[in-house]
Amino acid sequence: VEEAVYCWWMFVHGASVTLTALHMGRREELVRRHFHMAAAICAHDAIYRQARIVFGHRFPCTTLLEYDETRIRKFKVSLEGTLWHYHLSLLGVVERGDPSKIWLISYGFTRSAEIGRVPPLKKYIWRMVANTLFDEDTMAIGMSDKARAYNQDVPGLLERYSVDHSAKEWTRPESVAYNVELGEPRWTLSSTNYLDRLWRTIKAHL
Repeated sequence: VEEAVYCWWMFVHGASVTLTALHMGRREELVRRHFHMAAAICAHDAIYRQARIVFGHRFPCTTLLEYDETRIRKFKVSLEGTLWHYHLSLLGVVERGDPSKIWLISYGFTRSAEIGRVPPLKKYIWRMVANTLFDEDTMAIGMSDKARAYNQDVPGLLERYSVDHSAKEWTRPESVAYNVELGEPRWTLSSTNYLDRLWRTIKAHL
């Protein structure tokens, strides 16, 4: 039990299997089994916590949300003379000001021929996610990039703003709805900066 707890502690602090095995004086195979168990426990806990997230619901005030996607894995396969690029991507939603409200999902592998660019997010995928996470009482202001999938009405998003990453636009000041009863606006930045930092952190640990 003590070995398993120590391996879990090393795992969550980002230590490698090799380093942990050296510290413990044990074989890497044993440490790797403990790491796999720790990863399964952390994944189960993340799924449990994610299922309990409620975005917004702060009437009469609105909530600022960011949503974006990123590629976390890729590989190439040559089939019948065509080079196919396969991409594994994550879609994320985060509530600004509350780091506990981060929702992630993998929407599986997509592929592109010859050119290694990730295909655009499908509209039905974003609609499915939005219908799962939001309702009419969410009362959110949405922030995203220019992906066409986000350019559609979904329940709970009162206003939508986007920045054009292809044009090197990362932030833009916007006056958005704040108190819907009093008609009060507030100034904020249209951006996906919070999620961009999250993507960098996730990729650094993969």
